[in-house]
Amino acid sequence: MFQTLCSRCSRLIQIHQMLAEIRFTTPDYTEVSLTVHNMIGALIISKRIYSESGMNKVILGAGDLKPGVYIVTLSDGKNTSTKRMVVSTN
Repeated sequence: MFQTLCSRCSRLIQIHQMLAEIRFTTPDYTEVSLTVHNMIGALIISKRIYSESGMNKVILGAGDLKPGVYIVTLSDGKNTSTKRMVVSTN
């Protein structure tokens, strides 16, 4: 689990069983890009999210991901947050 705070937004990723819950806040309605890359840089997931003002949540099926380390990036075009996500078999 990790949390990052920036001047306009905060983001949180938690993994529960085989679901990855990604939470982030935005000050207003905006389009957000979510990408997941593996460690060699291959794009695994790409989504466009239309966020509301306040807390937003995206659920990813981590069961579709092989065990390993992934890079998750959220961007609204002005702010970008990149974090590491570990998927394990435990």
